[in-house]
Amino acid sequence: MSPRTKEQNESIRTERKSLIEEAALEVFAEDGYHAASISKIAKKAGVAKGTIYTYFESKEQLLKELIRDVITDVMKRIDVPMDKDLKDEDVIKFINGSLDIVKESPQRWRLFFEVFLQKDVMALMMVEMMKMAEMFMVPFVNYFESKGHEDAPDRTRYFHAIIDGVQMQLMMSPGEFPLESVKKMIIKQFVES
Repeated sequence: MSPRTKEQNESIRTERKSLIEEAALEVFAEDGYHAASISKIAKKAGVAKGTIYTYFESKEQLLKELIRDVITDVMKRIDVPMDKDLKDEDVIKFINGSLDIVKESPQRWRLFFEVFLQKDVMALMMVEMMKMAEMFMVPFVNYFESKGHEDAPDRTRYFHAIIDGVQMQLMMSPGEFPLESVKKMIIKQFVES
């Protein structure tokens, strides 16, 4: 048996890190961030406790990387560049992508939001969350301004609140929610108006 290549080792490392993050997501949602233990996360992930510390220096770092990785994954999958002026097709892609991703895995997103909205987690993540919020807000404010809306900052918050609300509905009743119809309504209200 020949030794693994650098690419194989990196693939194994990425898979194991994801496995640990998914286990942590479940444990943080079940027990709460502060009550969650590295031992329980390791057991759920099927790895030794020490293995977690080869990937994350602390439970706090694990939490922060978990949230960052989820948001990075979302942005890759939605594939809308937030560093340039948004066009109508970008906003439509954002609407479809940010809703479809929740529809694909409502249980995972329910767990993510259960963790993300915990008071202790919010306190730990506040600075990073403000940066993330700005990343999502500024391009939409500019988009709505370019369409002649004088209330662009308020419209942006309203737009994101609508997306958040639909995501919550998808998490709670994924099979019953009229997603395609609602997407058309959101596009009509925010892109076509």
